[in-house]
Amino acid sequence: MLLHPSYLFDPERHEAYEWNYIHMDFQQYIKLYGEGIMGYDPKGDQHKEWVEKCNEELESIAYQNANDWPLLTKEKALSERTKQNPLSWWSICGKAAPKLQLVAMDILGLTTVASACERGWSSYGFIHSKLRNRLSVVRQHKLVYVHHNLTECPR
Repeated sequence: MLLHPSYLFDPERHEAYEWNYIHMDFQQYIKLYGEGIMGYDPKGDQHKEWVEKCNEELESIAYQNANDWPLLTKEKALSERTKQNPLSWWSICGKAAPKLQLVAMDILGLTTVASACERGWSSYGFIHSKLRNRLSVVRQHKLVYVHHNLTECPR
């Protein structure tokens, strides 16, 4: 949500209670991203500079202080934020914040699916039926584990 353009430029959302929690989690993510993806030493100057630059870029864009909007004017970027896919918006308009653009492209490029959950619920539905409603929770977990691994593992 923090990097979605339609939420990022909404000043009313910046005052929301949840914004602080999202921002704190994002700060943690930036630190981990700098260590894992960028390969910076967590105690080094490069890592500290990475985190500071990402925060500066986030403030600059969130509060619409960015002066350098390549390819599109600032007004065009602001008007396109609700019409475009967030990933394509960052690829076109996010060049004013290159470090944040890199993080946004990685996060917004992830696909989210619930198929793993659906498979688990399906297994539970198969195991816990009207005929087997007296099974204990521990026994259900064990049966679902066995059922799931028998169907998923190649023989």
